[in-house]
Amino acid sequence: MQRQLCTFLSATLAGLLLVAVATPANAQALGPVHRFSAEFQFSPPGSPEITTAALPGPGGTGGTTVYSKTLFIPYRTLFVTFSATGDTHRGLTGGAALLMTCVVDGVVCRSGGGLPNAGPPGWITLQKMPDVSTNCNDGGGGGGDCHDNNLNYTWCTTVDGPGPRTVELKLASSNGGIVFYERSHIYIDATPNKNADDGCVQAAQLRRARACRFGHQLASKSPGPGPCGR
Repeated sequence: MQRQLCTFLSATLAGLLLVAVATPANAQALGPVHRFSAEFQFSPPGSPEITTAALPGPGGTGGTTVYSKTLFIPYRTLFVTFSATGDTHRGLTGGAALLMTCVVDGVVCRSGGGLPNAGPPGWITLQKMPDVSTNCNDGGGGGGDCHDNNLNYTWCTTVDGPGPRTVELKLASSNGGIVFYERSHIYIDATPNKNADDGCVQAAQLRRARACRFGHQLASKSPGPGPCGR
């Protein structure tokens, strides 16, 4: 009897300890991710790919809308995922880069930042191939016309609450050369969160990494160790 009581107490204490350890993490969790849309864009055999030569503009303007869907989203944090295969042709200034953006209710999902070659604010470059004579030229579009390349990106954004949302994806070319994609899948997911800024924020590690990199570049021009132990 005494041994059984000790076993019961040990199991109870272990369970309480597990709950105590797990509760802080669970309290911070966003909750399960719910899939509200799963669609694909497959053209009939022999038909053209989805394409544009339109240029991007700042803040997600410009380009060509290649996907649009309105649906009710009960949560504040959204994830929009795009995957396909694509290629690009030569433009006025060499090989074109393929850019995409996500827009929800007319507002770009992520404004962007970093170096300009990633695309204008609100856009992301998903493909840019070297346009030299020794490269592909698979379809007569120049050296950068290499068939076919994986395109995959997920945007994260927040909205002000439950309601109908119009999600758009836009395609653009960096320099007016034709860009293509085909056989895409598009997913729209969402997760509940308590505050609008809980579900989609810039990672603290990345902010520090950029600061360290910038500081290291400055420190490399002067004697002494770098600011982040380098």
